[in-house]
Amino acid sequence: MRTIITIIVAIMAITLHSNAQISLGLKGGGNLSSVHFKDTSENRIAKSIVSFFTGGVMNIPVSKQLSIQPELLFTQKGLSIPDAWIDSRLNMNYLEVPVLLKRTFKTKTVKICVNGGPYAAYLAGANAVATLDGQKERVKMEAEDINSTFQRFDYGIVGGTGFLLKTGPGDITFDARYEFGLGNIEKSDPEMEVKDAAHNRVFSLSAGYLIPIGK
Repeated sequence: MRTIITIIVAIMAITLHSNAQISLGLKGGGNLSSVHFKDTSENRIAKSIVSFFTGGVMNIPVSKQLSIQPELLFTQKGLSIPDAWIDSRLNMNYLEVPVLLKRTFKTKTVKICVNGGPYAAYLAGANAVATLDGQKERVKMEAEDINSTFQRFDYGIVGGTGFLLKTGPGDITFDARYEFGLGNIEKSDPEMEVKDAAHNRVFSLSAGYLIPIGK
C-alpha cells in the first residue's frame, strides 16, 4: 500500500508544478481476466472470468501529442476452474495505479491514442464462488487466509489503444488494453524445491469521460 501512496503523492506533485491544462474523469468497463501458471498443467485447467473495473483518471499534457495519464482503479481479477461436479471461481479485488505514457493523434472527427506503462496494485480482498447443480455459494476470504495464500502486491506492464470523441466540454473515451502481470501473486511453500509462480493476465474494454479543468 505504501508504494501506491508514494505514486499518488508523486503524481500530485507533478500536477501542482505543471503549467499545462490537466483533465480529470471517470472510467469503467469489463475485464477478461485469467491467471498464467508456471506449471503448464494448471494452465490447461484454469479458465478466464469476466469481471469489472471502475475508477478515476488524470491526464497531464507534456506536449501537443504526449501526456502522462495516471489512474486509480478498483479492479477485479481472477480465474475459474470448471469441473465435472463443481465449478470454482476466484475473485481478487485490487486497488490499482497504472501510470501511462499516452500518444494522441488527431483526425478530422476523433483523436486516436496509444498508451503504455507500468502498474502497481494492492490486493484489498478476495472471495471464492463454488457452483454445484446451479446453486452458488460465496465464501469471503479472511485477511489471514489471503496473507497465507497470495502476495498482497502485484505489478506489471499495461498497454493499449483507443480513441476520444469530443462531446460537450470534454471527451468521451474508449480504450482496449492488455495487462501483463510480472509479480508472482501466489505465495510458494519455502520447503518446496520447485517454486510455483502465477501471474495476472487481463484484457479490458472501457468507456469514460475526461473534462479539462484549471485554465
